[in-house]
Amino acid sequence: YLLARLLAIDSNGLTLAPALILLGFGIGSVSAQMTNIVLSAVPVSLAGEASAINATIRQIGTSIGIAILGAVFATALTSNITTNIKNDSNVPQIAKTAISSSISETQVENGSATHNFKSKNPIIMKSVESDVKNALVSSSKKATYWAFAFVLLGAIFSIFIPKVRHIKEPEQA
Repeated sequence: YLLARLLAIDSNGLTLAPALILLGFGIGSVSAQMTNIVLSAVPVSLAGEASAINATIRQIGTSIGIAILGAVFATALTSNITTNIKNDSNVPQIAKTAISSSISETQVENGSATHNFKSKNPIIMKSVESDVKNALVSSSKKATYWAFAFVLLGAIFSIFIPKVRHIKEPEQA
């Protein structure tokens, strides 16, 4: 949440550092506790398998989360650029049409574009650049808020994790 609040066109590493440090601290703390919960629920003889399954599921969840947030970001970016350009009074209608059609033909996933907009007018180019930067910031914020919602949902679900008693190894005869 803090990271999304700090994102701006003029943000730099120094302004984002506190939020990123807090984020890293939180992820590190949660990962250690989740591993502890998983490993305390299995006998010591199965700790290796449980640890491997835990790591695999965490990697799968991370991959799915990145894919979802990437889709949210890509969708918001194309929409926001188009909206910003259409609402910009410094961009002439013919340029708006060219940019909008170029964006609709762009594959955001791999960054390929069929057309590149170029203008000899520096005012138009500055306006388009500003519109794209604003779209990047607002799209990043949207993806960050979605990430925050998923984390909050996970925290709520974690309240319902049953308490597990430590499983002891069966005594061998």
